[in-house]
Amino acid sequence: MSRLREDADPAAIAAQRVTVVGWGAQGRPQALNLRDSGLDVTVGLRAASPSFAAVAAEGLRALPVHQAVRGADLVLVLVPDEVIPAVLREEVFPALAPGAALVFAHGYAVH
Repeated sequence: MSRLREDADPAAIAAQRVTVVGWGAQGRPQALNLRDSGLDVTVGLRAASPSFAAVAAEGLRALPVHQAVRGADLVLVLVPDEVIPAVLREEVFPALAPGAALVFAHGYAVH
């Protein structure tokens, strides 16, 4: 049994709808890791993002951010720090379901 399976049971969130916002240095590896752990992952991207094709090539579903967030139970915000406030204000908060959890790569970005 891997150390991950000893420390955390992915079954605890297996039925959750997971959205990863961003496909950069943090978004891509975390989305792939979650997918490889058996979770259903959607990637949220800017509407004009050139990364839609890259996400599809990895076998994941990509949608504009507000659509990807709508109905998600767990939303990982993994975009560059300088755009987090605008992405939250314009895309994430208006679509965020009551009770959904937000996850950030580090606390400094939120502060």
